[in-house]
Amino acid sequence: MVLHADLGHRGPRGTRDVDYVRRAFVAEYAARGCLDAGERLDGAIQAVASKFALGRDWMNAGPDVALPMALDPRTHRQYDPIATAALHTDRDRDLARRTLFSAPGLRLIAITWPWALALKLARYAAADAADARAIVRLLYWRYAREPRRLEECIVDACWPMGYQRPGALGLMRARLRDAVWRATCEP
Repeated sequence: MVLHADLGHRGPRGTRDVDYVRRAFVAEYAARGCLDAGERLDGAIQAVASKFALGRDWMNAGPDVALPMALDPRTHRQYDPIATAALHTDRDRDLARRTLFSAPGLRLIAITWPWALALKLARYAAADAADARAIVRLLYWRYAREPRRLEECIVDACWPMGYQRPGALGLMRARLRDAVWRATCEP
């Protein structure tokens, strides 16, 4: 998400690592008959790390453990709502805009902005607060979303985050208010 050209608030170095949704990648390739896609990707990531002297975790799926799964009410099967929203959504018609890199055999697609903001608000460490501020600004200017409507957007698009749990909605609301304040009051 922070590599997206329209954000650019972190400067030329951008980020220290790239998070990806491994479980969706593995599931997609398993459905196509490739049962060792995860291991192949791990090998490719390590080869790039060696070639460019990057840390071992320069590209990682660490967030997979914290990301929610969802249950399809029609099929009663679990699915990854973040990857699904990024690849197959009616509301978000800017797949080309969220494509960060494309080459034969590989396309890197950023997650949707509501998910990016929801995940930043879930952790909300110092870098997350700055990222949330930048996303709020982008959503406001690009999509003319009023700050008061961001909560509705997040709750609707990111319902698997469990905002119905006691305290979850209040915590997200408080962090969103802080991000909106930062986006509108800080230079």
